[in-house]
Amino acid sequence: MLAFGFSQSKINKVTEGKERLLILSVDEKEGAQSIESTVTGLVSSEAVNLTRFEVIDRNQLERILSEQKLQMSGIIRDDEVVRYGEISSADEALIVSILSFGQKGVPPKESNPKKKEKEGGFWKRIGTELAVGVIRSMFSNEEDREEKWPNNIQTSLQAEIRKINVETGKSLHSFRVYGEHTGGTRAASLSVVLNQVRRQISTKLRRMFLLKSEVLARDGGKITMLLGSNLGIKKGSIFEILKPDAHRTINGREFILPGESAGLMRVNNSGIDISDGKIVRQWREIKEGYSLVEKPQHFGGWNFSGSYNESIKEKRLDIGYEFFPFSRFSFTAGGAVGVVTDSRNDTDFKASLIGGINFRFIHTRFFSFGTSLSLPLSLIFRQDDQPENVHKFQFTPTIGLNTEFLISRTKDIVLGVHYILEDKSDKWVYTEGSGDEATNIHGHWNDGIEPLVEPEGLYFKIGVRFINF
Repeated sequence: MLAFGFSQSKINKVTEGKERLLILSVDEKEGAQSIESTVTGLVSSEAVNLTRFEVIDRNQLERILSEQKLQMSGIIRDDEVVRYGEISSADEALIVSILSFGQKGVPPKESNPKKKEKEGGFWKRIGTELAVGVIRSMFSNEEDREEKWPNNIQTSLQAEIRKINVETGKSLHSFRVYGEHTGGTRAASLSVVLNQVRRQISTKLRRMFLLKSEVLARDGGKITMLLGSNLGIKKGSIFEILKPDAHRTINGREFILPGESAGLMRVNNSGIDISDGKIVRQWREIKEGYSLVEKPQHFGGWNFSGSYNESIKEKRLDIGYEFFPFSRFSFTAGGAVGVVTDSRNDTDFKASLIGGINFRFIHTRFFSFGTSLSLPLSLIFRQDDQPENVHKFQFTPTIGLNTEFLISRTKDIVLGVHYILEDKSDKWVYTEGSGDEATNIHGHWNDGIEPLVEPEGLYFKIGVRFINF
């Protein structure tokens, strides 16, 4: 007989306070100056900067062990993490290991080696190299004498950070960081690589230890949540709103059904323990008690739209990317291709690069309405009367009104009306020759009159926006 029960619970446990995080490198016997120790220090400092951990590093652990008359072993094994975690009362542990690291001098790239040989000559260059070699042997240290290109060092680094269960010693999660740079001395090159690695560590630590809360109160599109600045919550932080996970029991065996996503919230004000924010997208019902899970990723949106202008019979396909789509101010960058009709009633091909800024007067969880300024730079192609393939540049700044309607979790319908402020166009030209000898020549027209492409009036736009999360 099949029997099952069904209940709801909050599997996404609320973050109640700072976790005690133990951070160690695999090989502690290499010393404080080793690359492993340096990267471990970066992990510790970035964990501290997130303000959601009480970090226990190697020095603190050694102090605790010395108080108990214990010593650390050189190589840290996963099973030893259990003992160290128990001694330090850690909730979680991160173990850092270096997968690869190397520094070597490489020959600098020469912009024009043939020119250099002409200017100096073979024997002159040989004499210069001999002189440099003598000076280097007299005044450089041992490391520099062994390195042929000490001021063009190539540095590469790959490390792995593993999250260990301090109760079982088993790996729960891991991520890798990479860095590579060529140029400068050993110290300068390494500094660039460590900065690359630091940025990756910060992002991936945040994703590994997501903050979790719940909806304490809701008033229309406003939400109050548990958690505040003491755990690193800042204005602009984004949280996903989820229905509570459900427990299902079938024949005595328990299963967990993840809660469905219901919307997104952006934090507006952050107190010490409590924060409030606004629902920026909602596609399902949201109630008090729903879960909130941090979304540290970058949000953006791809826009695909069609535009039409009656004055030049322009039909255009626009593709663009929008930055900060949940803010009142956002920025777009993209391109467009289409066809236009000129004053000769001929159809010309048009390609454009478009940048712009948007401001939303109204921004609710279901729709938004605002204005925009677009700056399209276009290149139009056709043939003159010789015939030669000619082209012209055109700059047509426009202002517009736009509205977006949410239709699903990641999709919006976009409608817009844009007005052309000004038309700046070049002459039709074609190019003869190549390289430094290339020249632009004006197109030839039998009647002496250039065909015009003069857009005016309104552009009408309809499209779809895809939010990337």
